Amino acid sequence: MSLPYSVILIPFGLVLLVWAGLSIVAIVKMMRFGFLSRSAVMSTFFYAAFCAIVLVLAVSNLRDVDWSSQYTVGTPSLTLPSLQHDIPKVFTQ
Repeated sequence: MSLPYSVILIPFGLVLLVWAGLSIVAIVKMMRFGFLSRSAVMSTFFYAAFCAIVLVLAVSNLRDVDWSSQYTVGTPSLTLPSLQHDIPKVFTQ
């Protein structure tokens, strides 16, 4: 059975949506209830910068993948080496 690599994007997109939703909720709560201190402002800035860096790196790495390729599930393509050449002549007579 073959599956296209683009099937991987479905769970990745779902995780990305949940992550974005939780990030928005966290930033809104920080702005509403805890944005009074300098450390809260700095942590919010670092969190947003880290999220932006992760998203840019993910998109730049995913752009290089050939999404039209197929992955064969359940059938390994394994080629074992031949051992006939390694057996000494003493054991083959």
